[in-house]
Amino acid sequence: MIKHLRSIAAVALMAVSMLSAKADDFSFDYSYYGNLEVEMAGNPLGTSKNEIKVAPCGQDSITLILDNFTLSMGTSNMYVGTIKIDSIKVENSADGFSFSKEDVVQIEPGYYPVGEDVAWTGAQLPAMPVSVEGTLVNGKLVLAIDIESMKVNVKFTSDPSTSFSGPLSVEMNDNPMGASEQVIKIVDRGDGMNALMLSNFSLGIMHVGNILVDSIPAGETISHEAGIVISKGSYPADADWFGHTLGVVPVSVNGTVASGNLDLVIDINMPALGVIKVSFDGVSTSISEIPADTETGVKAVYTVSGVKVGDSTDNLPSGIYIVKENGKSYKILK
Repeated sequence: MIKHLRSIAAVALMAVSMLSAKADDFSFDYSYYGNLEVEMAGNPLGTSKNEIKVAPCGQDSITLILDNFTLSMGTSNMYVGTIKIDSIKVENSADGFSFSKEDVVQIEPGYYPVGEDVAWTGAQLPAMPVSVEGTLVNGKLVLAIDIESMKVNVKFTSDPSTSFSGPLSVEMNDNPMGASEQVIKIVDRGDGMNALMLSNFSLGIMHVGNILVDSIPAGETISHEAGIVISKGSYPADADWFGHTLGVVPVSVNGTVASGNLDLVIDINMPALGVIKVSFDGVSTSISEIPADTETGVKAVYTVSGVKVGDSTDNLPSGIYIVKENGKSYKILK
């Protein structure tokens, strides 16, 4: 694996313009972080912080992914696996989106934790009925997943977050890898701590995965070191993600967040590849903090992820947009 990564890294250095992939008309975030509440046969098994991933899947449809799902029962764990539900139809509502689907799903093996004592039970069972329903309103994802044959009910509520959009540049061992417009989220855990999320991170042709740094003390100054497990990304769907194979990798995050601006440097020490330095200068994409082009009536239209799509609301694909006009901001539903 290490020799293979070194070979790919040499090629990746030549692909300086290719960084994290992005679907321009995707109205959801690629990843949400929040409280996952689990019941089995009506008995509560507890609540934990977890990540739910979302990806575009055809016209007006999404894929939902819950990686490495585990049932914690006292002192023991039942490792279920990765639950992936494809082609979930999304409907527009007055204040956001709603979705639901009943399907027969083959649970896939998880990838973390690893070890001889980890047997992914769900992957050893036949495909089983799974239902999901949920909403996305004002950036808050709420959903429920029912696995009837296992008598398992899962409820997820995302924590409040602020997305920042701006140029992200990458260096690998001091070699520039290029720059692109990206989004980084800061999630308010509600306990005086934040989590930082960079989804679908890639190094040229090397698809790394989702960078999630948790338990960062809240405040304007960001300075935190941790060991993290990089999870698989969700987009593009056919990407060969490798970050999860590296185990626990050391990460340091340093920067500031104030007045709607996020200035950040992330150092990731990846085995076989060396130090990956990610520099980011982003602006909040919340309605009150997207800068107006002028105060003289010129209209600017943005996606909910902060990408400007033009100066007119005509001929836009279906979805929610943020409009700046006459110094004011408002949302529209197309």
